[in-house]
Amino acid sequence: MGMLFGKKGKTEVTVVPIVETKGTKYPKPKILLADLNPKVETLLTKEGYNVSSGTFGKPYNVPRGDGFRRVGFNSQLPSITEQEIVIANLHEDDISTKDMTPGDVPKTHSGYWAEAGDGIVDPRPIDLAQYRSGFDRILSHGGVFVLFVGRRFIHNFHYGRIEYGELVGQTRTHDSWSIHSGLTPSEMKVQEDEGEEIQVIKANTPFNKFFAKHLEGCRFDCIMAPNFHTSDRWQAAAINKYEYAVAGVLRAATGKGFTILLPAIVPKTEDFLLQLLTNVLPEMAPHLFPYLEGSNWLARPEYELSAVTDLHARIDEVSETANKQMSALATEAEAYSKKYEFLYELLTATDDKLVSTVKKTLEFLGLTNVIDADEEGKKAGKVNRDEDLHIRDKKPALVIEVKGVTGKPADDGPMQAIKYKALRMQEWGRTDVQGLSIINHERGMPPLNRADPAFRGEMVQTALTYKIGLMTTWTLFRIAVNLLHHKWNPEYVTPLFDKIGPIEHVPAHYQLIGKIEKLLDKKSVIGVRMTEGTLSVGDRIAYESTLYFFEEQVTSMHLDDKQVQAVKAGDGVGVLTTTKLAELREGARVFRVNR
Repeated sequence: MGMLFGKKGKTEVTVVPIVETKGTKYPKPKILLADLNPKVETLLTKEGYNVSSGTFGKPYNVPRGDGFRRVGFNSQLPSITEQEIVIANLHEDDISTKDMTPGDVPKTHSGYWAEAGDGIVDPRPIDLAQYRSGFDRILSHGGVFVLFVGRRFIHNFHYGRIEYGELVGQTRTHDSWSIHSGLTPSEMKVQEDEGEEIQVIKANTPFNKFFAKHLEGCRFDCIMAPNFHTSDRWQAAAINKYEYAVAGVLRAATGKGFTILLPAIVPKTEDFLLQLLTNVLPEMAPHLFPYLEGSNWLARPEYELSAVTDLHARIDEVSETANKQMSALATEAEAYSKKYEFLYELLTATDDKLVSTVKKTLEFLGLTNVIDADEEGKKAGKVNRDEDLHIRDKKPALVIEVKGVTGKPADDGPMQAIKYKALRMQEWGRTDVQGLSIINHERGMPPLNRADPAFRGEMVQTALTYKIGLMTTWTLFRIAVNLLHHKWNPEYVTPLFDKIGPIEHVPAHYQLIGKIEKLLDKKSVIGVRMTEGTLSVGDRIAYESTLYFFEEQVTSMHLDDKQVQAVKAGDGVGVLTTTKLAELREGARVFRVNR
């Protein structure tokens, strides 16, 4: 394990004696060393630090076999209740050749047992679990952990006793990382990897600047990352060549405590830790170093300039006000999302949920008396399910079939709407009945990644022949959110549902006039190629984007470097814009807004 842990190979377990430190120069902080080279303790004690040492124990050899062996514990730690800094080696260490299986405990007494198949029993994960609550308290009260870590080993132990020759009890899982609750598998992800190419992330932090000076000879054998609910407390300090973290600082969920995670091999560890304690940790955790405060006392309130104190008080007031405003805005945003939750469901739902969601959306868009045909059939005593929705009190009447599918729409998709259209024409005694298929296709994918166009040629041809409309829920979603955003009159969108063939999200009051040919960011100008119609200064224009249309009034146009008042089909015109060009793309359609 290099200069950090001494020589490799099989050794007898050597318990580092607990040293009573007398006449220490720095009685604070209290430092616990666990499973480190004795040179570390010697140096720190010599420098006057309040140090005590111990071990989490050693793995040991046992005869190989298919059965279970009672776990023998060999940890020895001083009292941890008042420790403030814990420096520990959690990397796998040397294996003792001495079998430490306790022989004086009856098998009928409950205890921990381990499988002996690989000939090794490692009691350390159990000991880490036993000490965890004490270490959690240290961390939550501002303590600091400096840990040399390697691969995470997860062990299944059996807690129980032997009855009639069989082990009865329960399985308990412990691992080699979880010295405190912030490092359990649910908090930190650890993956086996190894190498020596390490790069410190450039950040103006005391630890990053310090660690950058000690990279030579470092080796790692794991990479690490926080889980989602700890990511805001994690700061990677160093990465490997593939940009995965190999060192970092994890802040405690509460209080001032934090954990520094280091690669397993750091040469000249005793010097490294001395400098860390002397030059870095006092700045990162000044509350633990009252005797090493240096010039930090200048920041105490009793020595601060009154103007600075007043400014800090104003900062606190502004921060409090901002937090209240952000909380109110977050509540408002949550309520707004909840109000229009049915729109999101257009993109994910299927079956009855999708039918209900489409019905709500159609009503939101201004279509009235949308009938759930299935519910209506049940009330009438009909068992067979007909179309999903219909609207009878409009011309033409509308028969709607709704489907959610995991793949692309099938070619026979319109057939149901065609059948139900014919049945309703006969039942209602009218010929003005329109069919519409609304499909949530590839619903497990983000809408922008779904097939476009959604409907194959054969399907489109069938719909045109039998005068059936085809619409995706993504199109329906885009219609709804744009109506909500632009406050469109419902009469601009309700005619869309009477169209045949593939139905787009373009409202009735939009007239296609061209496409975006170029985006001139420096001049805030959009180059538009007119393909039909006309455009004049004062007209309202709309640019198509991935979700929204961006509308604005035309205030200035240039044609051939000359300002003009109107343009026609064939012209390439520069339109002055206030729209963020990052929202647009070349080739997108441009519309004149007629209202």
